[in-house]
Amino acid sequence: MITAGLDIGTRVIKACIVDNGKLIGWSKSGLNDRIDRVIKKAYSSALDRAGIRKSKVGKILATGYCSEMLSGKIQPVSEALCISKAAYFFDDKIRTIIDIGGLSINIVTIDDSGHLKDTISNYRCAAGSGKFLEMVSKATEISMSSISSSVITSRRPCSIKSNCAVFAESEIISRINAGHDGNDIVASVLYSIASRAVTLLEKINAPDDISLIGGVSKVDVLRLILEELAARKITTLPAEPQIISAFGAALIAQGKTI
Repeated sequence: MITAGLDIGTRVIKACIVDNGKLIGWSKSGLNDRIDRVIKKAYSSALDRAGIRKSKVGKILATGYCSEMLSGKIQPVSEALCISKAAYFFDDKIRTIIDIGGLSINIVTIDDSGHLKDTISNYRCAAGSGKFLEMVSKATEISMSSISSSVITSRRPCSIKSNCAVFAESEIISRINAGHDGNDIVASVLYSIASRAVTLLEKINAPDDISLIGGVSKVDVLRLILEELAARKITTLPAEPQIISAFGAALIAQGKTI
């Protein structure tokens, strides 16, 4: 059976097409238009890449920020459940997943059979998210693609004291105006995001064999900072980190009990 999974994120819409447990097509589209149009675009693109007509898809499940708002035959499913299914599919040794996306940090733990064990989130706090990092990137004129190399050259990351994104943004702008080095400011934001993730890891008593996913995981240096703060080994999955939830939704639609 051919199934589809959609991840309706706060910044990016992802779509995956699966045939008998195999990923045959995927796509992602930024939310730069009406959400229904972006969903249609991502889904159509994934179908095209899979070489599949829409009529051939037997079931569609959706997860993510606005998944419960979708109507018709598209049913919503828990994001934590989707993450657990997909992560175990790609690496059955993984027991903890850190998902850092556009507006939230989610920690998911799974048991030895790949079933969802526990989950915890920072409840879409922008100060610990990709959106905040994008804002800082724009303010410091350091591109997202250059952040890792920028952070490596930082010698004195400053402390971000504010927990609220609005106040943290004001704090950062004040530091820029005061002449603080942009590399140090970007480094401080990454350390702040990583610190929030580590706090959640500790709250949930997350086991080892940890993997990092989500859009912010594409900033390579973040994984190294997480390892430094958590004093634990953290890996990545052998897949595009932003499609994990969508792929998990498509797997669940197949009736896969991993």
